Amino acid sequence: MSRFFGAIHNFKHRAILMTAYGTGATDSEVVNLRVADVDSQRMVIRVRAGKNKKDRYTDALPVLLELLRRYWWAARPQDLVVHGPLAHRPTISVSTIQSVCKAAQADAKIPKLITPHTLRHSFATHLLGEWHRPAGNPGTVGHAQPDHARRAIPAFPTS
Repeated sequence: MSRFFGAIHNFKHRAILMTAYGTGATDSEVVNLRVADVDSQRMVIRVRAGKNKKDRYTDALPVLLELLRRYWWAARPQDLVVHGPLAHRPTISVSTIQSVCKAAQADAKIPKLITPHTLRHSFATHLLGEWHRPAGNPGTVGHAQPDHARRAIPAFPTS
């Protein structure tokens, strides 16, 4: 993953994809992330209206919080963490995130397809691959039951 993220030179784009990877959020959840949703003291990020239109909290690693803190100091976002390029389009588009992901994959010379959804599943795989439930809460990855999260990741053994 370091080669992939190292290929992203735009700070805003790196913050977006690192947030997707570090929280398990979908691309649409990341573009709607608000500054108030990042709770660095509790080390969690609130994902609003995620799967089944439910809010959930996901753990935020210190490295992600530090990246978001540096991004905040550089960009000074007011409401949304990541804003769009134009005043009349306040959010960055999901297609932009997908394009950035595709470009980073090509620049890093990674033959396997990497999409924002791949980043979401990589987050879940890394949590479940450690042989414990995500943050003690399957809702971290947007599933009501731990077995649902395991079934969503074919490489994880279900027994």
